[in-house]
Amino acid sequence: MAEITCSYKDLVSLFGKPNDKGDGYKVSTMWVLKDEDGNVCDIYDYKQTRLYDRQSMTIKAFRSLPSYSWHIGAHNKAVAKHLCSYIQHVLQRQCVTRIWE
Repeated sequence: MAEITCSYKDLVSLFGKPNDKGDGYKVSTMWVLKDEDGNVCDIYDYKQTRLYDRQSMTIKAFRSLPSYSWHIGAHNKAVAKHLCSYIQHVLQRQCVTRIWE
């Protein structure tokens, strides 16, 4: 649905440590978030660590990257856009975002 580029540390400062284990294969880091209206969004990595490819980096190394284009899953585009805007507002800086049409 969308992507936002920021660091793991940025997301932990906003939402705490990841609250979901992902699938243990393609996703190693994941937050499941619910807004005040009951809309659910997921923020996650995809195929970035040794869980998926033994030649890739460890989860620890991945989480220490200065930035990453995190995937955002939501039931509709408006919810994903709102989450991206919220993250940028709280971090007080522009983050690269992409919303899929």
